[in-house]
Amino acid sequence: FKYGSGTGSNFSRLRGERTGFAHVERNFAHFKGAERSLYFSSGYLANLAVLTTFPESGDVMFSDASNHASLIDGVRLSRARRVIFPHNDVAALEKLLRGETGAARKFVVVESLFSMDGDAAPLAEYAALCRETGSALIVDEAHAVGIYGAAGSGLMEARGIADDVFVSVNTAGKAMGVSGAFVAGSSDAIEALIQEARPFIFSTAPPPAVAAALDASLEVIAAEPERRMRLVALSRY
Repeated sequence: FKYGSGTGSNFSRLRGERTGFAHVERNFAHFKGAERSLYFSSGYLANLAVLTTFPESGDVMFSDASNHASLIDGVRLSRARRVIFPHNDVAALEKLLRGETGAARKFVVVESLFSMDGDAAPLAEYAALCRETGSALIVDEAHAVGIYGAAGSGLMEARGIADDVFVSVNTAGKAMGVSGAFVAGSSDAIEALIQEARPFIFSTAPPPAVAAALDASLEVIAAEPERRMRLVALSRY
């Protein structure tokens, strides 16, 4: 076997890194236009890691009412205070953000393409609002990555807001056709997850062969854009 351990990984990544995952994380970060990325064995774990690592006691998280269950659970498990705002309601969110003066930090948590109704978040408006209020925008791109944007990296790319997002969560088990999820963001943010995120530290690493499958998926997305265009066209009906 190429990676020397058959179908299993045997231990967490912190006890023995696999070159395959480091390689595909670099590739995905480039694909996403981010400094770094970190791979988790599921999107659920990735969302739990993000939402229990970055927001802390004294912070406030503003979460869309239609967010996925993994985001809801991550918000609930966080030490930060949570505020639920009406689905895709920019005006309501703005009022809540501007009225919150006592928080140490403010986080806005949304999906880019919502899993239940299939509608898109007003990402450009959220990005502008977060800039104005000094809030950190966290975007779950589970149902958009591999489909939207010139490179297929998601709605953040399509809406031109990649530089305004603190971190994004990008599931590889939907359009990418594999499994797991990448968290993409700044080098400092990814290093914080490596050092502090319990779902990463205390999980057995994914099977090494998954890394090769992820690399192949990224190659298909880049080389065969007609697949993405056909999917977008069909989704309009």
